[in-house]
Amino acid sequence: MRRTGDVQPRRVGGDKRSGRIEAHAGVILAAVEKKPDITLLLYRRQAWFEAQLDPDPTRLIFIDEMGTSTKMARLHGRAPRG
Repeated sequence: MRRTGDVQPRRVGGDKRSGRIEAHAGVILAAVEKKPDITLLLYRRQAWFEAQLDPDPTRLIFIDEMGTSTKMARLHGRAPRG
């Protein structure tokens, strides 16, 4: 930026991972071409859902394992000067 004199801000956020996926695009596309629909079949999905137990909502227990508070985090970071 100093060399070109450009003071415009750079783009923030956005896609930073597609390069890793694109590196394997040939393998992924070949797998999809070999078997176009690799999703779980509808009847198997319905069978899985029907096999699940119907929980009694009055007997459900929610266990919060987070155990942290936002008040535990530092408000300021530390770094060497310069």
